[in-house]
Amino acid sequence: MKRQTVNPHSELYSQLQKATEIFNDKLFGGELNLVVLTLQRGKNTAGYFSPDQWSNTHGKLASEIAINPTYLANQSLLVLFQTLVHELCHLWQHQRGLSHPRSGYHNQEWAEKMMEVGLIPSNTGKPGGKRVGQRMADYPAPSGKFIKVSNELVKSGFGLKWVDRDFKSREISCRTIPVEVEDELNRPLLDSFPELAPLTKNGRELKRKIKYCCPECGAKVWGKSGLSIICEGCNLKLLSEASEAWHTV
Repeated sequence: MKRQTVNPHSELYSQLQKATEIFNDKLFGGELNLVVLTLQRGKNTAGYFSPDQWSNTHGKLASEIAINPTYLANQSLLVLFQTLVHELCHLWQHQRGLSHPRSGYHNQEWAEKMMEVGLIPSNTGKPGGKRVGQRMADYPAPSGKFIKVSNELVKSGFGLKWVDRDFKSREISCRTIPVEVEDELNRPLLDSFPELAPLTKNGRELKRKIKYCCPECGAKVWGKSGLSIICEGCNLKLLSEASEAWHTV
């Protein structure tokens, strides 16, 4: 049997590193230090930033940006890019900021940097949400720097060659998308892997129950993936656990 010559680790991490370096160069003037990128499965979290988590043998420190592959497999390149830039803003504040908020808190200085690079912080991930707080998501500013760089990146042919098969649901969340976004940027990552085999155990396909939550009152229901559930009191569709995630420090 011929030995596999493709290195999946190198292929995946080189793509993530490339995107990180491009955003650093285009949005932060290349002033940010390099980070250690990791893939970490976490509950309801798209990514997190951990300052000065790593050290080399000479005492040089490096921060960590972790990406949740299970969550992002169910989303798009746009969400991956948002996650990277969200965490790079934490790195900027750690390196260059004048304030150092408590762990997990997103303050005004961080929010202003986010808006400067073209991402609008929002605790709901949608227009009208609070721009500072403990649990924060974001959405792209129309015609902002972030969208411009993201469009350029996908036009150059950027795309992921590997995806985590342990995704929770095929359902994609409804997001406020600015105008003039490249189709490839907002296409679910899984659509690029049409022959993706399901996870199996002992020859049987694994089917997990997932959590659905009302975005207004927080009512929760567990069920199989793909359900369409309406909260009677709020008259809103419940979101699957994979539909919304938060970025954390």
